[in-house]
Amino acid sequence: MAQSLYTAAAGLKAQQSNIDTIAHNIANVNTDGFRKMRAEFQEAAYTALLDPSKPANAQDQDLQRGSGALAMQKTTMLSPGPLVDTGNPLDVTVSNGYLMIEDAGGEVLYTKGGSFKAAEIDGMHYLTTRDGFFVLDELGSRIAGPDTLSTAEIDPSGRIAVGGVPFAGLGIRSFEHPSQLEAAGSGLWRETPASGAPVATGDGTSVRQGVVEGSNVDLGEELTRLMSAQRAYAFLSRAITASDAMSAVENDIRR
Repeated sequence: MAQSLYTAAAGLKAQQSNIDTIAHNIANVNTDGFRKMRAEFQEAAYTALLDPSKPANAQDQDLQRGSGALAMQKTTMLSPGPLVDTGNPLDVTVSNGYLMIEDAGGEVLYTKGGSFKAAEIDGMHYLTTRDGFFVLDELGSRIAGPDTLSTAEIDPSGRIAVGGVPFAGLGIRSFEHPSQLEAAGSGLWRETPASGAPVATGDGTSVRQGVVEGSNVDLGEELTRLMSAQRAYAFLSRAITASDAMSAVENDIRR
């Protein structure tokens, strides 16, 4: 009976990971540029068993005992989110690549959520995210401009100008394996060895001003997946209860 307990416990752990992933998606349904995630599963090892209906010299070990499922990893789904016209001149969306951001600790992160604002810090006017993180230019430097930065024009190449005078360009990077970026919260991502190093996107990127890309989470789909995961979790819980009851009967027989 121990095997049935282990198998059910492995399934419970996998479904808990699935439920946590779905809950994370639902919590970010309104986060600009958020990319939903999916828990990936894999069958655990099978053990070959002897078939009692066959003689010893004819065993081909075609009976298999499974060990349940395992949650292997979480994969980022890269389908684009809906485009929302905001009318804010500092809101942008990029057709390819990620915008470079510097967080409060000085780490360079990446985002698809281009909802920005002009902020005055120590007498300088910077382009920042809604959370106050600095937006970076092509060279990885903070974008600073005149006090009229809030009225800036941003062309399709990402060049920023005020009064027709360009002074900076948005830092946009792409990755060989963007699905392997690590989530850093608030719609931000950090590079990993699996994602590859960030590279300039060149002419393959188009920037739209006054538009932001919303989350690609479909709330109806996530709620359906959540109900399915909860039912699987409940079924596995009952399997543990049944296995425990069978073990109790077995122990009573031995007495």
